[in-house]
Amino acid sequence: MMARVSNLERADRQVLSTTIIVLTVAYVMIVCASMGRVSYDVWIALLLVPLLGGGSSLLLRRLDPRVGAASLVPLLNVAIVAKGVGTAVRYAVTFGVYDGNADATNYHEVGTILARHYRHGDFHVDLGAGSTSTAFIKIVTGVVYTVIGPSKVGGFVVFSAASFWGLYLALRAFQIALPNGNAKRYAILIFFLPSMLFWPSSIGKEAWMTFALGLSAYGAARLFTHQRGAYASLLLGLAATTIVRPHVAILVVTALFAGYVVRPRRGHGLLGGRMGKVIGISVLAVAGVIAARQMQDALDLGSTSSVNQALDVAQQRTDEGGSSFAAARIRTPADLPWAAVTVLFRPFPFEAHNAQAMVSALEGVALIGLFVASSRQLMRAPRLALRHPYVAFSLMYTLIFVFAFSTFGNFGIITRQRIQLFPFVLVLLCLGSTAARPSPTPVRTAEAVFR
Repeated sequence: MMARVSNLERADRQVLSTTIIVLTVAYVMIVCASMGRVSYDVWIALLLVPLLGGGSSLLLRRLDPRVGAASLVPLLNVAIVAKGVGTAVRYAVTFGVYDGNADATNYHEVGTILARHYRHGDFHVDLGAGSTSTAFIKIVTGVVYTVIGPSKVGGFVVFSAASFWGLYLALRAFQIALPNGNAKRYAILIFFLPSMLFWPSSIGKEAWMTFALGLSAYGAARLFTHQRGAYASLLLGLAATTIVRPHVAILVVTALFAGYVVRPRRGHGLLGGRMGKVIGISVLAVAGVIAARQMQDALDLGSTSSVNQALDVAQQRTDEGGSSFAAARIRTPADLPWAAVTVLFRPFPFEAHNAQAMVSALEGVALIGLFVASSRQLMRAPRLALRHPYVAFSLMYTLIFVFAFSTFGNFGIITRQRIQLFPFVLVLLCLGSTAARPSPTPVRTAEAVFR
């Protein structure tokens, strides 16, 4: 009987393998036949979508993330499909609804020119007007186009794939730092929230920041649990964050200090005791100074400018346009609750004046319900932050993010910017059975790909 079952399973595998090979060959033939008949923009998309989607799926199978004995690969494969749908919607809204009046168009146009020069070895090209962070994304787009060719669809797919892997790194950070947390719930939230499917799925800063913050979170989790490769991942993530949004990098560094203070010691050696703390704090301090200088340059502030002056500048630059409202800026502790509601959940449905704003409003209503249902976990977070570095890190990041972004008086900007908050604030809703102080013993995982 066992032999029959074994033979049947082997036959099923052979049929499945043959089917996959036949479909792959057929698809390649269709793509080849379409050359010269459709635009390059469409043709390269036909090649990139299965290449990046299928490649991501194969890599997930190799990494095999799990919650206990249950694999997360099926859930993450669904997330890849959802991400593809989100990318298509983002592209349709950008070029269909708004007729290309978006930052992605500018990145595409300049990236096309840059790629043409890069292929000829000319790296001294005028990037046009814009900030340093905008110029950097133009360069990244040019590098991408140098590899895949100038394609808006292809650019959207590549940037979207980068944001997907940023979220994967955030998930791995959660599992490493909080092995008793509810990782499956966390994965569902960060991968399937409409904002996370939509905003970081195009050419632009949102996709880059999603990857950069995921890498930073991954490095932080390894640092808090005394694992190898922590500083390499963390510093790369902070560098990637600083070059595009230095003010967010400052938030990350500040939150890292909070987590580092409660990190358990590994031992009494040179690097495991007080000296290790001094070295770690010194590294974070240097990163913070670099990010602060970058922020001063980005906002055109003097070296003597205060935090309040920086917030005043941010408020003035966002308090205009059709989606503007009276900013819920925090000036006293009593302002914190309303500011948190504004940054996390607004606009409310009665404040939405178009379809895109209504989707954000409905997402906000759903999040309010989720936060209310998870009130017990939220109440535990401050207490757990005293024992769990990653909880302290996430809680501090959330608080200072709300403080900094409460100055923004534009719903369009807030709904786009808060995707940088979700990977951290949602940690507080997924603490699960976390109770004891985390062990500094390295977790045995297939993380070599990202070391």
